[in-house]
Amino acid sequence: MEKNKLLEEALLNSFKTLYPSHEKTLLALSGGPDSVFLFHLLLKYKKITPLFDFSVFHLNHSLRGKESDYEADFVKNLCRKNGIRFFYKKIPVDKISAQKKISLEEAGRIVRYSYLNSIRKKNQINSISTAHHLDDQIETFLMRLFQGAGLKALSGMKNRENYLCRPLLSIKKESILEYLQFHTIDFKTDSSNLKPDFLRNKLRFFLIPQIKQLFPEYRNKIMQFQKILLETHLWINQSLFSWKKLKYQIYFSLKKLKNMPEILIKEQLLKGLKNLSKSFYLSTAHIEKIVNSIQTASFQGHKMLLNNRMFSILLCYDKIFIIKNIYDEQIFNPLSLKPAQKILFKNKKIENLSSDSLYFTQTNPGEKITFSKTKKISDFLTEKKHPFHFRKFVYHIKSEKNFSIGLFDPVGGRFWLTPTGIDKIKFEKV
Repeated sequence: MEKNKLLEEALLNSFKTLYPSHEKTLLALSGGPDSVFLFHLLLKYKKITPLFDFSVFHLNHSLRGKESDYEADFVKNLCRKNGIRFFYKKIPVDKISAQKKISLEEAGRIVRYSYLNSIRKKNQINSISTAHHLDDQIETFLMRLFQGAGLKALSGMKNRENYLCRPLLSIKKESILEYLQFHTIDFKTDSSNLKPDFLRNKLRFFLIPQIKQLFPEYRNKIMQFQKILLETHLWINQSLFSWKKLKYQIYFSLKKLKNMPEILIKEQLLKGLKNLSKSFYLSTAHIEKIVNSIQTASFQGHKMLLNNRMFSILLCYDKIFIIKNIYDEQIFNPLSLKPAQKILFKNKKIENLSSDSLYFTQTNPGEKITFSKTKKISDFLTEKKHPFHFRKFVYHIKSEKNFSIGLFDPVGGRFWLTPTGIDKIKFEKV
């Protein structure tokens, strides 16, 4: 009894730090022991914290027939009995898995978090709470270790990351089960968790018992190691330099990168990718190839290091560009501006200051343009060290009388005006 009371008090105290007094959180409740345990702890916290509130979301994966439906009914009734708002969705996860050619586990995770986040936003809920516990943390670490994950992934899940809360990361599974048994709290057992069909279950049934036998303190040792990894990752982040960011691209100094240790080059690239989009991903093999190219690169010309559906990595003279690939027809289509007309284009407000219409046409590299001197557009862009592979995006701006007003790069957000064009057009950053 004393043990369970101390566990409850410790968790309720930790909630005060994790959840501000006015917090509204959305609990992912499967009906299993871990999430049911967290449900009952959140109920207790709600009673002692009047402004705190929580709702529940249950996803029926449609994988186990009537068993899945019984679990959904169990969760629904649990919420109704305790006056907790309930959100529900039934999705055939196996079909999504087949369509996307990903595992059932990954498909379920993607669908679950997609709905959780959608509900959170629509209902002005502050956070999402999941019942990941210490043993989940250990299993995840081992899976990521053998899959070749990097420092950040190996340093483990955090109690709170932005709007995602995991209040039970310090709690062992056995402590959860003891608490539920002592308080005779009912829960459901997912039969798929008892079969060694999934990688996590194989670790749980076969590998971890062997580790436990050889190293009884394995949990504490892995937690200590993750703390070291996290501190190392934070130090690396502090050692990274800033970059120039435009609308669809960022770029670094190649000289700075070449002078960095290999691990810092990798982290610099990964952080740059995440800055452009959280969905960007690079495999270890791609990272190794790109780092090798950077270390052996000269400062002459262009070299495409990677070009896939989502982004490109390009060496261009003394810079390395990470560019978000844009499949937006608006970039390729000609534009026109009537006198005094203003438009919003990407991150620029463009205003025609002249008495003529202005036309934005796709650049012909062999065409000449006059800035301080007359030269081919291709030569001018080379002098400006504009990435060769992205010159097709650059507009040539002309007046009705075919005078060159300037050049505009909507991807990089840059523009160059001729002496004729300085008082004819205005660009402002939005």
